[in-house]
Amino acid sequence: MTMKPAHLYLLFLLLFTATNARASSTAEGIVYLNDGTTLEITGHDRILLPRGREKLHILRDAFRRKTRENIAFERIDSVVCWHAQDPEHRRKFLPTTERGWMWVYFETPAIRVGIHAGKGYGIASNGGIRLFRRKGMFRRKDVDFYADKQAAGFVRLGPIGRRTTGHFRKRLARYVADDPATARLILQSNTDRSKTVQLLHHYAPEQANPSN
Repeated sequence: MTMKPAHLYLLFLLLFTATNARASSTAEGIVYLNDGTTLEITGHDRILLPRGREKLHILRDAFRRKTRENIAFERIDSVVCWHAQDPEHRRKFLPTTERGWMWVYFETPAIRVGIHAGKGYGIASNGGIRLFRRKGMFRRKDVDFYADKQAAGFVRLGPIGRRTTGHFRKRLARYVADDPATARLILQSNTDRSKTVQLLHHYAPEQANPSN
């Protein structure tokens, strides 16, 4: 699920294309359950991309009878989805205790970064992600970056956007203070918010503290 930073940046620029609408977005995918079993949803079946803390809805024979099956939020480890026209670009979603369903923006062995969208997600025919936010001038903060280092739980980093403030950089640097080299990279960065978050790719606390 790891993507090159350049690809992430190009993808990020597409995130705002449909942020003011809520659509019933469907996709093919694989559901990974906590008991170790998997469900492959392809062919005439579709996954209705989740939002909030909803159950996961699976549409059987989605183009005719559209029989719905539900899987409880608590039973799911993760879901990997793709648009039927572009199966090479796969997107991972997690049911988190902190904010419900979250899209995994990127992950490494030491950290994973997600984006939570208040009104849900969609996958375009070219594989790009659509993040749906609530309508209104004062609703921008319902699409946020989150991070989870060493599986300690997701922490909010701040809203997505192009402008990177000193406050945002300091927040990220404090979060990875156990890796001083990465913290310095973040504090010294002079780029947009997406690229600043991507510096968390470098987070490696074991290398920073080899004696531990």
